Amino acid sequence: MIDQLIGLIKKHKQRKLRILIANDDSFALFVISSGLQILSIVDIIDTAENGQEAYDKVRENEHAEQERFYDLIFLDLGMPLKDGFEACKMIKSHYEEIRNDQDIKSKT
Repeated sequence: MIDQLIGLIKKHKQRKLRILIANDDSFALFVISSGLQILSIVDIIDTAENGQEAYDKVRENEHAEQERFYDLIFLDLGMPLKDGFEACKMIKSHYEEIRNDQDIKSKT
């Protein structure tokens, strides 16, 4: 996972990273976003409290014929409304609709 993150960072030298974090635990959101904010390679950190909200943010920001808005999306697996698994399926389906063929990778 660290190797993938380093590869992503090297790939995006032309601009800073845009990250979406979805977690229903406000303390976890604070810890993750605070930890990432101190990195000089991060530009935007958006947060969502459930999978549906995360999916909605992806749809709002990512459209056909453009590069992905978010470079990294962190999904908590056990959220209300839509959990991380459901949100991931919905986001992947959205990417297929807009013909954005970049991979979604995950590690557990």
